Amino acid sequence: MSDDFASAPHLTSEELAAYLDRRVDAASQARIDAHLAICPACRAELVEARLLVDSASIEHARSRGARAPHPRVWLAAAGIIAIALLPLARIVVRSRDVSVSERAAKPAPAAIEVLSPPNLAVDRAAVVFAWRPVVGASTYRLTVTDSSGTPLLTVVTKDTVHAARAIDLHRGGSYLWYVDGLTSDGRAVTSGIQSFSTAR
Repeated sequence: MSDDFASAPHLTSEELAAYLDRRVDAASQARIDAHLAICPACRAELVEARLLVDSASIEHARSRGARAPHPRVWLAAAGIIAIALLPLARIVVRSRDVSVSERAAKPAPAAIEVLSPPNLAVDRAAVVFAWRPVVGASTYRLTVTDSSGTPLLTVVTKDTVHAARAIDLHRGGSYLWYVDGLTSDGRAVTSGIQSFSTAR
């Protein structure tokens, strides 16, 4: 990691909202991508914002009693909500952090808790896989398949967030995914098979 990246300020709520809405130019996207690659705090904020956007779309669909509208219809409103709530999300994310000794005292969970993507139709250009860290797990293996089980992506990572930019997802497609981890005491944990679909 270069000194420039290490000293770079965190992304603002407005930058993250514009990034989620894909309202940034190529240069800004490259800069934000580079920052997200080296900044866990901003990645956590991005996941929280994505969850807020997804929750807003679910509630909107439920209130109308019909299929959710095209993502472009609600992205602008969700962006405003995300901007307003990101400071709160930052506090929530930071409050979840506990000391190393407290983490060591907790037993490993029976399963990995997934955060994103939700089990509904999502924008295929903005799919982010995220899960909660597991005590004692140093690496995770993320696997994504199509609905028939054909692997589309397998990634081994130390992070708990992975953007699906390298996967060719189709409109209206159905996909399966899961995360496996191995703890330092030799226990295997998994998220179990999750599913999501892409908007038409």
